[in-house]
Amino acid sequence: MTTGNSIFISSDRNRLLAIKKLSDIDLNKYEVKFIKKRDNRTVLQNSALHKYCELLAKELNDSGYDMKSVLTMKTADIPWTTISVKENLWKSIQQAMGKDESTTKQDRQSYSDTYEVLNRFTAEKLGVSVPFPSSESMK
Repeated sequence: MTTGNSIFISSDRNRLLAIKKLSDIDLNKYEVKFIKKRDNRTVLQNSALHKYCELLAKELNDSGYDMKSVLTMKTADIPWTTISVKENLWKSIQQAMGKDESTTKQDRQSYSDTYEVLNRFTAEKLGVSVPFPSSESMK
């Protein structure tokens, strides 16, 4: 499959199309790289994680829970953002579960496991529950 300047080969048919496309490439204009497929999180999972963090940040803010009240910080009221949810909640739980801090190095099951723990925490302690985005909701 071709998207923009990338060719993703995931079937024998795609491989044949890629070979044809590669034979036409002007190497003075393009660089060709092969990347080994990893069993890490998918691009869709990464997008869903960011969407989830965005939705949870909004829900926490709308419910009156700033970062200070959730993280017991003793500073100014700080509203939640996508990044602050990811860095302060998601990654903290991910690490506490014995996983690498980087979300890019997580396998597919780690995303589900981390979400379950974080959602249980926000639901039980704060009364805030946000479903993890599905592939249909990401379209």
